[in-house]
Amino acid sequence: MIRRFATLAWTCLASTVVSNSNATELRYPEVWDADANPSITLDFDWLTIDPGFGGRPFRTRALGGSVPGPTIKLSPGTVLNVRFRNLLADQPESYKTSDFGRYNMYGDADMANLHFHGGHVSSVLPADDTTLVVHPGRSYDFTVPFPEDHMPGLHWVHPHHHGSSSLHLVGGAALALIVKDAPNSLPKEVENAEEKVLVFQDWDVPTARNIARKAGDEAFASSLDTIEGGLEVGQRFVTVNGMYQPTMTVVRGVWQRWRILYAGWQDLPLKLFMETNEAGCELQLLAKDGIFITDYPREITKTIPLPPGGRADFMVRCSNVGSTQFSALTRDTLTVVSQESDITRVDARDGLASSAVPEDSKNDTTLLNAQVTADLTPWQPASYPDYLQSVMEMPPTDGCTCPFVLKGYGDTSRMNGKTYRSGNNFQHTTYLGAIVQRELVGIYEHSYHQHIYPFQLVSGFE
Repeated sequence: MIRRFATLAWTCLASTVVSNSNATELRYPEVWDADANPSITLDFDWLTIDPGFGGRPFRTRALGGSVPGPTIKLSPGTVLNVRFRNLLADQPESYKTSDFGRYNMYGDADMANLHFHGGHVSSVLPADDTTLVVHPGRSYDFTVPFPEDHMPGLHWVHPHHHGSSSLHLVGGAALALIVKDAPNSLPKEVENAEEKVLVFQDWDVPTARNIARKAGDEAFASSLDTIEGGLEVGQRFVTVNGMYQPTMTVVRGVWQRWRILYAGWQDLPLKLFMETNEAGCELQLLAKDGIFITDYPREITKTIPLPPGGRADFMVRCSNVGSTQFSALTRDTLTVVSQESDITRVDARDGLASSAVPEDSKNDTTLLNAQVTADLTPWQPASYPDYLQSVMEMPPTDGCTCPFVLKGYGDTSRMNGKTYRSGNNFQHTTYLGAIVQRELVGIYEHSYHQHIYPFQLVSGFE
């Protein structure tokens, strides 16, 4: 067994068919602005989709009527009110985690809740308490205040019920959540860049079918049986915005802001990589997991090892006419085609592409600013909120250093030798303001994730 460790610290519509198989140009999720309407209804229901895997369309569970679900945007200080309606019907023959001996096994296929992944929000109901169970045919009203000092960034929302999370995530039930940037808070080329939300999802069909049958989820298992294609890749597909191997057309020389979410559910990183780069695309990192980096722009030229649940913001520019092929999980995933725009004249004063502009539009700064070709300006936030202050140089609080050994998978998973139990069963207790140091062992056997409080790796990594 390979043992690896790291040390970290922190401060305390069923009949609808959605088909993408005949449309290769990438499409983007619908946007719901919670500032304009902070009370939204999010339905969890069966949806018939055709991502282009081969075979007949199949049914899966979806959030908000699409895979992925709509992108929710809000500003710091917004109170997000979500009426979550579980419109599924219970499968009487499916297994329940309440059955004797099945607590840490797959089950509860039609039970769900919501987790606001990455948000620095309360874990107390009616906010982000993942122990909540919303039964089939029932609803729950979440009230989730995002604090005034919440850092802008990309996060996501997904079901997180113990026993059925894998079933729901492998079926595409996830959506992006963006905390908005304040006006005039970013460099001009970032603020004016066209934003592209890219949700990557891992469809490991054989594993999903196996999990579904272990859970007694015959409705989903039989639906997956209709997928006929992809035998050459072991029927493990990667989709972008619910589409299999789409094409994304961009204008040569123009910066875009890509907001990438890997809505993954297994332990492998996405490993996003440019297999070919005829278009001369460059990726400059702006933020990781909803947190702006301090050394922007940071060029990324190798594999992007985005972990399951991970997010990254990049400024992207393709300098040549041509195509660039991206792979993820070693599979061809996305083709970027860079082409000339009708606007090609370079304004030497502003570094803006602006040719073929009608005389009456030459003062249209919106048109000009949309075509930024200048180099990026180094930048970092003027300040970070209290919950994101660095703890790299801070010693841990007395009594707050503990080992955390991860071992096993599924119902064999152990944390410090103990199986998961809900309720008042704690591995470690602390207090607000403490500096906690956790020494992780076994991170190659099981991923590590914690809610509410971000953490920093302080040793044991490359």
